Amino acid sequence: LLSASSMGSSVSPLLKQELVAQVSESIESNSSSYEHIISLYEVLARVHGKNIVPHIRDIMSTIISTLTSSAGCFTIHQACANVVPAIARYGMDPLSPDNEKSSIIDSLARPLSEVLMGRHEFLASGAALCLKALVESDDWRFASNQTVNMVCLNLSRALEEQVTQTHSHMGLVVSLAKCNPLILEGYALSLIRSVIDICGPEETEISAQKHLNAIQLINSVLKHVDPSSICSEMEQILLFLEKCHSDQFVSSAAAQALLNARTIA
Repeated sequence: LLSASSMGSSVSPLLKQELVAQVSESIESNSSSYEHIISLYEVLARVHGKNIVPHIRDIMSTIISTLTSSAGCFTIHQACANVVPAIARYGMDPLSPDNEKSSIIDSLARPLSEVLMGRHEFLASGAALCLKALVESDDWRFASNQTVNMVCLNLSRALEEQVTQTHSHMGLVVSLAKCNPLILEGYALSLIRSVIDICGPEETEISAQKHLNAIQLINSVLKHVDPSSICSEMEQILLFLEKCHSDQFVSSAAAQALLNARTIA
Protein backbone atom coordinates (compact mmCIF):
# COMPACT_ATOMS: atom_id res chain seq x y z
CA LEU A 1 0.00 0.00 0.00
CA LEU A 2 1.05 3.59 -0.56
CA SER A 3 2.41 5.69 2.27
CA ALA A 4 1.11 9.12 3.21
CA SER A 5 4.24 10.75 1.79
CA SER A 6 3.63 9.24 -1.65
CA MET A 7 0.00 10.25 -1.98
CA GLY A 8 0.67 13.47 -3.85
CA SER A 9 -1.72 16.34 -4.36
CA SER A 10 -4.08 14.85 -6.93
CA VAL A 11 -6.48 12.69 -4.96
CA SER A 12 -9.06 11.63 -7.53
CA PRO A 13 -7.29 9.00 -9.66
CA LEU A 14 -5.12 7.83 -6.78
CA LEU A 15 -7.93 7.31 -4.33
CA LYS A 16 -10.36 5.91 -6.87
CA GLN A 17 -8.05 3.53 -8.71
CA GLU A 18 -5.43 2.62 -6.12
CA LEU A 19 -6.62 2.92 -2.55
CA VAL A 20 -10.33 2.18 -2.84
CA ALA A 21 -9.49 -0.88 -4.91
CA GLN A 22 -6.84 -2.02 -2.45
CA VAL A 23 -9.10 -1.57 0.55
CA SER A 24 -11.92 -3.45 -1.17
CA GLU A 25 -9.60 -6.29 -2.10
CA SER A 26 -8.30 -6.51 1.46
CA ILE A 27 -11.82 -7.31 2.68
CA GLU A 28 -11.44 -10.67 0.96
CA SER A 29 -8.01 -11.37 2.42
CA ASN A 30 -6.44 -11.63 5.86
CA SER A 31 -8.52 -9.84 8.49
CA SER A 32 -5.36 -8.88 10.38
CA SER A 33 -4.78 -6.12 7.81
CA TYR A 34 -8.28 -4.63 8.05
CA GLU A 35 -7.43 -2.04 10.69
CA HIS A 36 -4.35 -0.80 8.81
CA ILE A 37 -6.13 -0.57 5.47
CA ILE A 38 -9.17 1.20 6.87
CA SER A 39 -7.03 3.63 8.87
CA LEU A 40 -5.41 4.69 5.58
CA TYR A 41 -8.62 6.56 4.80
CA GLU A 42 -7.94 8.75 7.83
CA VAL A 43 -4.51 9.60 6.41
CA LEU A 44 -6.07 10.37 3.04
CA ALA A 45 -8.58 12.72 4.62
CA ARG A 46 -5.86 14.53 6.54
CA VAL A 47 -3.61 14.89 3.48
CA HIS A 48 -6.25 15.85 0.91
CA GLY A 49 -8.86 17.68 2.97
CA LYS A 50 -11.98 18.66 1.07
CA ASN A 51 -10.88 16.65 -1.99
CA ILE A 52 -11.90 13.52 -0.11
CA VAL A 53 -15.58 14.53 -0.18
CA PRO A 54 -16.43 13.22 -3.70
CA HIS A 55 -15.26 9.78 -2.58
CA ILE A 56 -17.27 9.53 0.64
CA ARG A 57 -19.79 7.20 -0.97
CA ASP A 58 -17.07 4.72 -1.96
CA ILE A 59 -15.37 4.96 1.41
CA MET A 60 -18.60 4.38 3.32
CA SER A 61 -19.40 1.41 1.09
CA THR A 62 -16.05 -0.11 2.01
CA ILE A 63 -16.62 0.59 5.70
CA ILE A 64 -20.01 -1.15 5.54
CA SER A 65 -18.41 -4.15 3.82
CA THR A 66 -15.65 -4.24 6.41
CA LEU A 67 -18.09 -4.16 9.31
CA THR A 68 -20.13 -6.93 7.69
CA SER A 69 -17.03 -9.13 7.49
CA SER A 70 -15.59 -8.12 10.86
CA ALA A 71 -17.00 -11.03 12.92
CA GLY A 72 -17.51 -8.50 15.70
CA CYS A 73 -13.80 -7.68 16.06
CA PHE A 74 -13.65 -4.54 18.23
CA THR A 75 -10.36 -3.27 16.81
CA ILE A 76 -11.85 -3.31 13.31
CA HIS A 77 -14.99 -1.56 14.54
CA GLN A 78 -12.84 1.03 16.31
CA ALA A 79 -10.73 1.63 13.20
CA CYS A 80 -13.89 2.33 11.20
CA ALA A 81 -15.20 4.56 13.99
CA ASN A 82 -11.99 6.60 13.84
CA VAL A 83 -12.27 7.13 10.10
CA VAL A 84 -15.84 8.47 9.98
CA PRO A 85 -15.37 11.61 12.13
CA ALA A 86 -11.93 12.15 10.57
CA ILE A 87 -13.53 12.48 7.14
CA ALA A 88 -15.93 15.06 8.56
CA ARG A 89 -13.13 16.94 10.31
CA TYR A 90 -10.73 17.14 7.39
CA GLY A 91 -13.29 17.12 4.58
CA MET A 92 -15.10 20.27 5.64
CA ASP A 93 -13.87 23.56 4.26
CA PRO A 94 -14.21 26.10 7.11
CA LEU A 95 -15.28 28.71 4.56
CA SER A 96 -18.00 26.60 2.96
CA PRO A 97 -21.67 27.31 3.82
CA ASP A 98 -23.35 25.33 6.57
CA ASN A 99 -25.61 23.48 4.14
CA GLU A 100 -22.55 21.94 2.47
CA LYS A 101 -21.22 20.87 5.86
CA SER A 102 -24.63 19.39 6.68
CA SER A 103 -24.53 17.46 3.42
CA ILE A 104 -21.17 15.93 4.35
CA ILE A 105 -22.49 14.85 7.75
CA ASP A 106 -25.57 13.33 6.11
CA SER A 107 -23.46 11.43 3.57
CA LEU A 108 -21.55 9.86 6.46
CA ALA A 109 -24.49 9.23 8.78
CA ARG A 110 -27.07 7.97 6.30
CA PRO A 111 -25.42 4.69 5.19
CA LEU A 112 -24.61 3.86 8.82
CA SER A 113 -28.12 4.70 9.98
CA GLU A 114 -29.62 2.46 7.32
CA VAL A 115 -27.85 -0.62 8.74
CA LEU A 116 -28.63 -0.04 12.42
CA MET A 117 -31.46 -2.54 11.96
CA GLY A 118 -31.42 -5.96 10.35
CA ARG A 119 -30.15 -9.47 10.83
CA HIS A 120 -26.44 -8.64 10.73
CA GLU A 121 -25.53 -7.97 14.36
CA PHE A 122 -21.85 -7.25 13.71
CA LEU A 123 -22.67 -4.74 10.98
CA ALA A 124 -25.36 -3.04 13.06
CA SER A 125 -23.16 -2.88 16.16
CA GLY A 126 -20.22 -1.48 14.21
CA ALA A 127 -22.43 1.09 12.51
CA ALA A 128 -23.73 2.23 15.90
CA LEU A 129 -20.16 2.66 17.15
CA CYS A 130 -19.24 4.69 14.05
CA LEU A 131 -22.29 6.89 14.50
CA LYS A 132 -21.47 7.38 18.17
CA ALA A 133 -18.01 8.65 17.21
CA LEU A 134 -19.55 11.01 14.65
CA VAL A 135 -22.20 12.29 17.07
CA GLU A 136 -19.53 13.01 19.69
CA SER A 137 -17.35 14.92 17.21
CA ASP A 138 -17.33 18.73 17.01
CA ASP A 139 -18.64 18.59 13.46
CA TRP A 140 -21.91 16.89 14.44
CA ARG A 141 -23.23 20.37 15.21
CA PHE A 142 -23.69 20.76 11.46
CA ALA A 143 -26.04 17.77 11.30
CA SER A 144 -29.47 18.81 10.06
CA ASN A 145 -32.59 18.06 12.08
CA GLN A 146 -33.59 15.67 9.30
CA THR A 147 -30.35 13.70 9.69
CA VAL A 148 -30.64 13.55 13.48
CA ASN A 149 -34.27 12.43 13.23
CA MET A 150 -33.29 9.72 10.76
CA VAL A 151 -30.66 8.36 13.15
CA CYS A 152 -32.99 8.54 16.16
CA LEU A 153 -35.83 6.80 14.32
CA ASN A 154 -33.70 3.93 13.02
CA LEU A 155 -32.02 3.56 16.39
CA SER A 156 -35.37 3.41 18.15
CA ARG A 157 -36.56 0.71 15.75
CA ALA A 158 -33.30 -1.22 16.12
CA LEU A 159 -33.62 -1.42 19.90
CA GLU A 160 -37.00 -3.11 19.47
CA GLU A 161 -35.32 -6.08 17.75
CA GLN A 162 -33.32 -8.62 19.75
CA VAL A 163 -30.48 -9.00 17.25
CA THR A 164 -29.71 -5.27 17.30
CA GLN A 165 -30.04 -4.66 21.04
CA THR A 166 -26.29 -4.18 21.36
CA HIS A 167 -24.08 -2.25 23.74
CA SER A 168 -23.10 0.08 20.89
CA HIS A 169 -26.73 0.90 20.13
CA MET A 170 -27.38 1.84 23.74
CA GLY A 171 -24.18 3.88 23.83
CA LEU A 172 -25.36 5.80 20.78
CA VAL A 173 -28.56 6.74 22.61
CA VAL A 174 -26.47 8.16 25.46
CA SER A 175 -24.50 10.32 23.02
CA LEU A 176 -27.62 11.57 21.25
CA ALA A 177 -29.25 12.43 24.57
CA LYS A 178 -26.29 14.69 25.35
CA CYS A 179 -25.91 16.24 21.91
CA ASN A 180 -29.48 16.36 20.55
CA PRO A 181 -31.84 16.19 23.54
CA LEU A 182 -34.65 18.17 21.89
CA ILE A 183 -34.87 15.77 18.94
CA LEU A 184 -34.26 12.61 20.97
CA GLU A 185 -37.12 13.69 23.22
CA GLY A 186 -39.61 12.47 20.63
CA TYR A 187 -38.15 8.96 20.83
CA ALA A 188 -37.35 8.86 24.55
CA LEU A 189 -40.44 6.95 25.65
CA SER A 190 -39.95 4.21 23.08
CA LEU A 191 -36.25 3.93 23.92
CA ILE A 192 -36.91 3.68 27.65
CA ARG A 193 -39.50 0.96 27.14
CA SER A 194 -37.16 -0.97 24.86
CA VAL A 195 -34.21 -1.02 27.25
CA ILE A 196 -36.37 -2.07 30.19
CA ASP A 197 -37.73 -4.92 28.06
CA ILE A 198 -34.21 -5.87 26.94
CA CYS A 199 -33.09 -6.64 30.48
CA GLY A 200 -34.55 -10.01 31.36
CA PRO A 201 -34.47 -11.77 34.74
CA GLU A 202 -31.37 -13.88 34.00
CA GLU A 203 -28.54 -13.20 36.43
CA THR A 204 -25.61 -13.72 34.06
CA GLU A 205 -22.55 -11.68 33.25
CA ILE A 206 -24.05 -10.73 29.89
CA SER A 207 -27.32 -9.58 31.40
CA ALA A 208 -25.42 -7.64 34.06
CA GLN A 209 -23.56 -5.76 31.34
CA LYS A 210 -26.83 -5.08 29.55
CA HIS A 211 -28.29 -3.85 32.82
CA LEU A 212 -25.39 -1.42 33.15
CA ASN A 213 -25.85 -0.16 29.59
CA ALA A 214 -29.59 0.21 30.18
CA ILE A 215 -29.03 2.15 33.41
CA GLN A 216 -26.57 4.49 31.70
CA LEU A 217 -29.05 5.06 28.88
CA ILE A 218 -31.92 5.79 31.26
CA ASN A 219 -29.78 8.09 33.39
CA SER A 220 -28.66 10.03 30.33
CA VAL A 221 -32.25 10.49 29.20
CA LEU A 222 -33.26 11.57 32.71
CA LYS A 223 -30.47 14.16 32.80
CA HIS A 224 -30.83 15.67 29.34
CA VAL A 225 -34.39 15.18 28.07
CA ASP A 226 -37.54 17.03 29.18
CA PRO A 227 -39.03 14.85 31.95
CA SER A 228 -42.55 15.40 30.62
CA SER A 229 -41.70 13.22 27.62
CA ILE A 230 -41.19 10.15 29.84
CA CYS A 231 -43.48 10.87 32.80
CA SER A 232 -45.91 8.10 31.81
CA GLU A 233 -43.09 5.57 32.18
CA MET A 234 -41.62 6.94 35.42
CA GLU A 235 -43.14 4.25 37.63
CA GLN A 236 -41.59 1.51 35.50
CA ILE A 237 -38.27 3.36 35.47
CA LEU A 238 -38.22 3.49 39.27
CA LEU A 239 -39.14 -0.19 39.60
CA PHE A 240 -36.42 -1.17 37.14
CA LEU A 241 -33.74 0.93 38.84
CA GLU A 242 -34.71 -0.31 42.31
CA LYS A 243 -34.36 -3.89 41.10
CA CYS A 244 -30.98 -3.11 39.57
CA HIS A 245 -29.83 -1.48 42.81
CA SER A 246 -29.75 -4.90 44.45
CA ASP A 247 -27.31 -6.17 41.82
CA GLN A 248 -23.76 -5.65 43.08
CA PHE A 249 -22.39 -5.26 39.56
CA VAL A 250 -24.57 -2.23 38.75
CA SER A 251 -25.60 -0.94 42.19
CA SER A 252 -23.51 2.24 42.01
CA ALA A 253 -24.84 3.24 38.58
CA ALA A 254 -28.38 2.35 39.64
CA ALA A 255 -28.10 4.49 42.78
CA GLN A 256 -27.11 7.55 40.76
CA ALA A 257 -29.93 7.01 38.25
CA LEU A 258 -32.41 6.43 41.08
CA LEU A 259 -31.44 9.75 42.63
CA ASN A 260 -32.09 11.54 39.35
CA ALA A 261 -35.36 9.67 38.76
CA ARG A 262 -36.71 10.42 42.23
CA THR A 263 -35.82 14.08 41.85
CA ILE A 264 -37.86 14.23 38.66
CA ALA A 265 -40.74 12.11 39.97
